[in-house]
Amino acid sequence: MPTQVHISLTRIGLTWPNGAECLTDITATYGPGLHGVIGSNGSGKSTLARLLTGDLEPSTGFVRVPGRVSILRQDLGISSSTSVAELLGIAQILQAIDAVARGDVAVETFETIGSDWDIAERAEAELHRAGLDDVALDRLVSTLSGGQAVRVALVGLRLAHAEAVILDEPTNNLDGPARAQLFSFLEELRQTTPTLVISHDRELLNHCATISELRPASPHSSASTLTHTPGNLSEWEEAAAAAEAVAQRHLREAEAAFAREKRERIAQQTKQLRDERRGRKFQENHRKPPIAMNNDKMASQISAAKTRATLAAREQAAHAQLVEAEDSLRNDASVYLDLPDTAVGHGSTTLELQLIEDQQPHDGDVLGTEERHVIVTGSEHVRIAGRNGSGKSTLLRTIVEAHGPGPHLPTVYPGMERTYQVVRRITPVGYLPQNIELEPHHTVLDVVAAANPGATEQRLRDDLARLLFRRDRVFAPVQELSGGERFRVALARILLSAPAPKLLLLDEPTNNVDMATVDWLVGALDSFHGCLVVVSHDEAFLERIRVDRTIELSPADRSPSGGEASDHS
Repeated sequence: MPTQVHISLTRIGLTWPNGAECLTDITATYGPGLHGVIGSNGSGKSTLARLLTGDLEPSTGFVRVPGRVSILRQDLGISSSTSVAELLGIAQILQAIDAVARGDVAVETFETIGSDWDIAERAEAELHRAGLDDVALDRLVSTLSGGQAVRVALVGLRLAHAEAVILDEPTNNLDGPARAQLFSFLEELRQTTPTLVISHDRELLNHCATISELRPASPHSSASTLTHTPGNLSEWEEAAAAAEAVAQRHLREAEAAFAREKRERIAQQTKQLRDERRGRKFQENHRKPPIAMNNDKMASQISAAKTRATLAAREQAAHAQLVEAEDSLRNDASVYLDLPDTAVGHGSTTLELQLIEDQQPHDGDVLGTEERHVIVTGSEHVRIAGRNGSGKSTLLRTIVEAHGPGPHLPTVYPGMERTYQVVRRITPVGYLPQNIELEPHHTVLDVVAAANPGATEQRLRDDLARLLFRRDRVFAPVQELSGGERFRVALARILLSAPAPKLLLLDEPTNNVDMATVDWLVGALDSFHGCLVVVSHDEAFLERIRVDRTIELSPADRSPSGGEASDHS
């Protein structure tokens, strides 16, 4: 029986060149199976992946991994000139095969090929298996949708036959069929290959055998440590909730103990002041000789000082226990925001879409009336659904770029079989794209104030506090924020703008954000009273925000050399 391979981390620590600690005292072992890694944005999840792949060396401790480690990165490690063959990891082999065909007989060339003379055929077969028949090996990845690019990268993992696999947010941009392919692939790996999944996807994490959480080593530490527990996400959440209940009980006990010690100290001080007044009055009446009274006074002062020191020490110890109890809480706060100006009239038309007349459905594919002519009314929550590359992001941009209420023909994007034109839409419109751009040197308060110049600083700070940007955090520059915080700033800018949006468009809002930020998003949307249109493959998120109807887009008919490069859903 072959020896099982493992990933092993022993007392790992990482300190950046500027002296800032990132990771501390991380110890874990991962055998064959699926292992989830969770944590807030900025906690070091992707940094941990770089340690495992050898891109980074730890400052302390030891990392042991199998010889062949493959990783699916969030950004896929691609540029505008990356080809499908490069993303698959087979470009050098194909170049070596071409070189041999031209007469190259160098040893190094044959070593590059190894036994992979049929790699092109195997790659094309795997692309076909993944439903990517029209994706040629020389095609640029920039011409694919985001979901298609992820599926190509997953095909590359199949071809690599890695001994360990790391997946960084693998479900981002994946539609239903592609998610099913991913889960099938992970099921194949489960028996033999240690597989770490960095994710916030609840469905995926509930397939995991263990959950590792990266969180601050202490409330005042910039470094994260890791807790490694058996079970899937639901089991981890149950254990975390039980631990939080214990922590809350300890906090109540510590608060009571601190209050008791404080009362005893105050009572002792009151008694001491009363005794001192009595002593002075006794001395004034000359009831004892001066020497005796001075001795009594000195003894009383010594006794009182000892009592004060004892009570102060007990109060200080109780306060330390209170601080420790407070620090043990997870501090997961909820969002409350009042946005009455986002409300729209019940029954009023907020969005009207019309399928362009010269477009024809597939043979045997009959479109219903609702699909040809879509009217969204009031504060409906609408989901735009469809396969990767079907034009969901393009439709959102079409809605954004329509110039207020119609009827008129706004700009539409070519390339889809079924393209909607916007006949009418309500204003104002708020739009949160997948790629968020904020001025890096502006503060949180600057960003929001620019969208609502008539609001006072205090009002904006109050609203930002309700969105969990508290105290001096509102003065933090965007470039110093975590990914989750930048996401929250971008949505806060929209929700707190003047005039307030009555139509809100969100494009894959849960991609690349942690579970705490998803919870924050759900809370913020609870305060929004207008019409919501969202593109998302995150079924758990969609269940939490209420979806009233779904507009289904058909897959686009892409040619091997082209496609809609900017549509990443």
